[in-house]
Amino acid sequence: MPRQIDEPGSWRAMPVDWAVTETKTHLLQFFMRFRIIEAWQGKGEWENVEAHDLEQVAYFNLEKKNGTLNETNIQALKKALGWNGLSFGELSDGAWQDCVVIIETDWEEYQGRRRMKVKWLNPLDWEPGAGVKPIVKSKLEQADERFRAGLRALAGQAEDLDIPEDDIPF
Repeated sequence: MPRQIDEPGSWRAMPVDWAVTETKTHLLQFFMRFRIIEAWQGKGEWENVEAHDLEQVAYFNLEKKNGTLNETNIQALKKALGWNGLSFGELSDGAWQDCVVIIETDWEEYQGRRRMKVKWLNPLDWEPGAGVKPIVKSKLEQADERFRAGLRALAGQAEDLDIPEDDIPF
């Protein structure tokens, strides 16, 4: 019998069960149960963990409490599964069993209980830890030029700028 993931991390996973369901407050959500196939080890390395018989359940809210679409989750489902995003019926009835995705898990406290939760759903080509990408050098240079006086003033080097003290905004 499969056991639930018991540590935060990034996991390659395959859907084994899914359906559009409702929350207790009658909001649409997408339920998925994943079979875990690999664990992220860092630096581009994945470890096969299929022998550990791990699984993880996830619930993706499709709408918000105010009745609007949850665009973040819908976009994640489109990117990760290849869903066209046009019909919840198609999402529920889709053949997702051959999709390999990456899920990000972490602990969450909910109604006084601590549980492992899927925080993010990502496509297979997503690299864990690559979420923050620095801007290109030319944009950094433009930002330096645009904010040079302000940065120097904050660093205590305003006198190097030949700006009359009356013009320094503090």
